[in-house]
Amino acid sequence: MAQTANKLLDVLLWKGRKLGLSSDGKNHDLWRYLENEWFCSADEDDMLDLLHHQITSDLEKMVQGFHIENVDLTDKLLELPEVDGTTYGTSQGWHWICKLGQDVIERGQVLLMIYHLGHDNKHWVALVVNGESKQLVYGNSMDHKIPKEILIAYQEWFLRHSSAFTLEQLPIPKQVDLFMWPKHL
Repeated sequence: MAQTANKLLDVLLWKGRKLGLSSDGKNHDLWRYLENEWFCSADEDDMLDLLHHQITSDLEKMVQGFHIENVDLTDKLLELPEVDGTTYGTSQGWHWICKLGQDVIERGQVLLMIYHLGHDNKHWVALVVNGESKQLVYGNSMDHKIPKEILIAYQEWFLRHSSAFTLEQLPIPKQVDLFMWPKHL
């Protein structure tokens, strides 16, 4: 499979830009998908763009109200406990998150996203907000619990649009290798 991918990559203009994706990376960045070096936010956002395209091309999923947000959403929500209600509802910087909360939490839609736990914990996790069942679903292949600050941020977001939510575990395979663990572990 890697040989086929290399042949396909050979026909690309290496200094050209990746088209149809949110990152402004160049084609030569695509080599990372063949290795273990694709864990950066821009590449994750590109993969979320591909998922978004796949969902939006499926009319049934579109009607059900699926949303896919880039990796920055959780970082922004981490600021939410410090933001007063007036600013949240009226500020341009919070408008998109307020509107997303109305769509997902109040109108019972579904939000899919991933999040990088940071430099001290070099690991990606999956998050799903199911507005219909009022659930936050968290998936961590290391089988660790959701960090307290993330839980508080999503709790605050739910409370601004509805009532409390339940936290569920996303059934996700456990990671048994140490490849992506921080070097100090």
